[in-house]
Amino acid sequence: MLAHHLLDTFKKPIISMTFEKNSTLPSTAWNLLKMINERQASIRSFRYYITSESSEFIPKILDECTEVVDYIRINANFPDDFNYTSPRPFIAEELHVGKTTNWMNLEDFMNCRRIELRPSKKSNRTPKYWNTFFRNWINSDARLEYLSCDKIKLSDFPLIVNELSDGGIQQKGTHIWIEVKRRDGSEFVIGRTWGFDNCMYIKTKKEHLETLI
Repeated sequence: MLAHHLLDTFKKPIISMTFEKNSTLPSTAWNLLKMINERQASIRSFRYYITSESSEFIPKILDECTEVVDYIRINANFPDDFNYTSPRPFIAEELHVGKTTNWMNLEDFMNCRRIELRPSKKSNRTPKYWNTFFRNWINSDARLEYLSCDKIKLSDFPLIVNELSDGGIQQKGTHIWIEVKRRDGSEFVIGRTWGFDNCMYIKTKKEHLETLI
């Protein structure tokens, strides 16, 4: 197999992987990822575009992605009842998820530095879910410092940020936000902007100020 030969030839390869729509069977993608991880090669980026529904191999593929270093992109139409819980935290610098996003347990991805969620329809995550997620993030040492999620209702935002900050909701232009301080003293905002994407976000206080200028 060519992959075996390449891994034998290059002892410490740095690998980027892209699987396009329906061009690779999930079983093939999983076997290749598993082989690379068993050889302890470094997977820098992983992109997976899939239009078919979930199969037994999708959780296995995701399990093999926890050690991807730089970038993960998953664009997939998973069924509404598909849920995934990782056996260990993901560590990628950036995670982008499109189309369906309800399958994720977001706390599994809290050690990714940047997360972007681009659902094709409104998420089924409730304000209570988001409130708990943000509260746990504030009180943790997780690396997450940027998150954006589209299609968040304006009326949900006060419930989402309820009792997360001593200050009230602030507004400037199309942005509303609260300021929060994590347990290490770092300062962030949790906000929402309205427009075609109705995006909710986490940003550092510095990055947010630059956005408002």
